[in-house]
Amino acid sequence: MKLNFITEELIYHKSPQELTAMMYEKFIQNIDEAVIAIQHNDYFIANEKIKQCNDILYRLEIGLTYQTGIIAEQLDTLYNYMSER
Repeated sequence: MKLNFITEELIYHKSPQELTAMMYEKFIQNIDEAVIAIQHNDYFIANEKIKQCNDILYRLEIGLTYQTGIIAEQLDTLYNYMSER
């Protein structure tokens, strides 16, 4: 049986890289579910999934460390582009 939730304790034990990977995975899952919902004309569900994606993008963006150089700037540009779409 697969659990679809993560406890706060588990999150606190993840590295920043693991948390970022988890957010990317959830983003992809939500986009896939939004596409399916649109195909079934379920625009309410699609909207909810897309709002969750925007929330993930926002969280990814605020987690950027700009001292790391150009990659942070490029990710910021990518996240903004995706959020606008």
